[in-house]
Amino acid sequence: MNLSKARQVSRIVVGLLLVATLATSGYGQKPAGQNVPWQPTPVNPCPTSSSPNRVVLKVENEEMTPTDIDMNLEDMQIQEKRALEAQGCKAVGYHFAMIILLSQRAVNDHLDTSPELVRQTQRMRELLKLAQVSGAEAERKVAIMRRRWLAEAEYKRLLDQTKELSINNIYN
Repeated sequence: MNLSKARQVSRIVVGLLLVATLATSGYGQKPAGQNVPWQPTPVNPCPTSSSPNRVVLKVENEEMTPTDIDMNLEDMQIQEKRALEAQGCKAVGYHFAMIILLSQRAVNDHLDTSPELVRQTQRMRELLKLAQVSGAEAERKVAIMRRRWLAEAEYKRLLDQTKELSINNIYN
């Protein structure tokens, strides 16, 4: 691998680590001396437009509407959702842009055909069937999770690649 590609991979990994750090910073901290009860926050911290089908995020050929963002936020774990909501609209957009880019890169790297991803997708479909979720709703949930799994797989691949480059640079 040439040095420019190594720098590109390093920049991507550093950017992803920065996003992860920002997403978790301040989590679990309370102001000193205050016992603030938990209050539910809106699912989407961004102001909604009059048209739920208006494109609010476009990454290459992928477009997201406020409805798409709401659906993705609904399927997130509570801690991750709260961290994103606390950071506001820009962080939500950046988060989904990174997921889209990483999942596209994973498909380009043929990670979408891995046996593990196929098993995860099949298991998700079975669980949704047991929960009596079917049709378009089930496929939407499967597509959201599949995109996240692809993004995670690509992220792990980039981290491993960066570790290899770092070790090679130390010993060379």
